Amino acid sequence: MKHSLLTVALCCIGLALLPACRNQDSATPENTTPSALVGDWTLPRSESTPTTTIQFKEDSRFIITLDGQPTPESEGSYSVTGNELILQNEGITASGDCTLSATYTFAIDGDTVKFERIQDDLCGARVDQFNRIWSRK
Repeated sequence: MKHSLLTVALCCIGLALLPACRNQDSATPENTTPSALVGDWTLPRSESTPTTTIQFKEDSRFIITLDGQPTPESEGSYSVTGNELILQNEGITASGDCTLSATYTFAIDGDTVKFERIQDDLCGARVDQFNRIWSRK
């Protein structure tokens, strides 16, 4: 009798937890796909900084502009695996430590995205730009 009551109690607990598990699984994939990042994201202008925009293109390229003008170390390619974003600056504007790749995690919440470094990024300009919460333009 005790064994039967324990079994019933454990089954009830398991059934009660199922909706919570289902909600976590369904929310994650949509916000961590490359297409979730595609588009323009901005940081608002402040008294000391211009409006910064990053455009993630469908062809896995990105470009960062300040008040609409490209910035040094501003262009390159990106790839997404899960919620990890790997950035590789390229072209004539990339120099020194900014030619090294950098890995960040990202989390999209509605119309905002937050990036966090998960490895050292030796490109100071990139760290300053990505260590913030961006809004979809």
